[in-house]
Amino acid sequence: MILLPLGAVIAMPAELTPFAPNLAVSLAQYVTGLVLVLASLPALIATVMAALGRAVAWAGERSGKVGPLVAGRWTTHHPGVTARMVATVTVGLVLVTQLHIWTSRTSGEAAAAAETLDRIGTSISLVRTDAITEKELTAFRRDLAGQHVLALVRRPDPRSPAELRGDCEALRSLGQKCSAAPAPIDTGTGTQARELARWTGTRAGLTVREASVTDYVRAVNEPGDAQWTLVTVADSAGHGASEAVNRASYAHLGMAPFIDRLGGNALGGMLQYATVGRWVALLGGVGLLVLACASTVSSLSEFRCFGTRLAPVGVFSGNRRVFVSTSVWYLTTPLVIAAPIAAGAAWFLSQPVVRGTGAGLSTGLVVTAVAGCALLAVLTGAAGARGALAGARRWTPTND
Repeated sequence: MILLPLGAVIAMPAELTPFAPNLAVSLAQYVTGLVLVLASLPALIATVMAALGRAVAWAGERSGKVGPLVAGRWTTHHPGVTARMVATVTVGLVLVTQLHIWTSRTSGEAAAAAETLDRIGTSISLVRTDAITEKELTAFRRDLAGQHVLALVRRPDPRSPAELRGDCEALRSLGQKCSAAPAPIDTGTGTQARELARWTGTRAGLTVREASVTDYVRAVNEPGDAQWTLVTVADSAGHGASEAVNRASYAHLGMAPFIDRLGGNALGGMLQYATVGRWVALLGGVGLLVLACASTVSSLSEFRCFGTRLAPVGVFSGNRRVFVSTSVWYLTTPLVIAAPIAAGAAWFLSQPVVRGTGAGLSTGLVVTAVAGCALLAVLTGAAGARGALAGARRWTPTND
């Protein structure tokens, strides 16, 4: 039993962030703790069941009930059977959750992109394209009625701040003052201004000033060192504004305009991980169900042997309920107890990964797995009782 707390102590301090001083050592430490916990978890549940079995046997003896007495003593004297029966459920549930959290982990940048999407939706778009004419830019802006169009200038010198240029109406929509002189963006005026500064500014920050966006046309047609990008700002965070930008860009801004959202690159990678995580949860859940069914078949085969030896007790006592109570205690109870303990272990062991990599443990996956194991435990107990009862009906005394 010392392996369980030892594994927990080893796994918890593991530093699993991408910037850990020695990620390989931390990962080896975490895996070692994980293996120790998984190796000792079935034994823990078997020990708990053995202790409960002694209490149940004592209660059955005091009350004169045969079922609890027999089931309690059997469970107490055969902890290995209980450990084998619950091992599949406990180990399987922990491993499925581990697969899920490792595939759902994200970088800090991806987590920030997700936060940006929650705050402003797709109300701000970034559009880059090749050489265009002033006529094409005018048509692009006309198709975006209700949205403001600004130009973002970024220079290769990291000591130079990025500059956001637009007319007074566009600047005021972001809560900025209309001034021809560049001024640092005021991030206290609204969420959109803060997110623009977060994603488009350089290490030197982001400035804003009033200027004609048609300067963008000349800069694109005569490229220099600066990088120019169109920025569209909508008042609504809905997807309608983003779709309008896509349509207008492909209609007027050349053959292959590049369209992105704030933090879109990081968010795209995170969404790919999320898709993989959902597939892992689905396939892992199916795999866990198959393992649980295999464990059930094994448990029923062991109980059939036990039920054969239990048949004389039921026949001579005239109490057929002994098969039901014994089956419930022998088959159903260990699995019902094992499922929440395994869920608690899965949550506990997920904390270093969640804390270090931004992963998320699916509550739905864990709840579904626990509920499924509980339902399977009930069905297993019912099947075991039915089989033992049928065997008792066929049993007749034989001459030794």
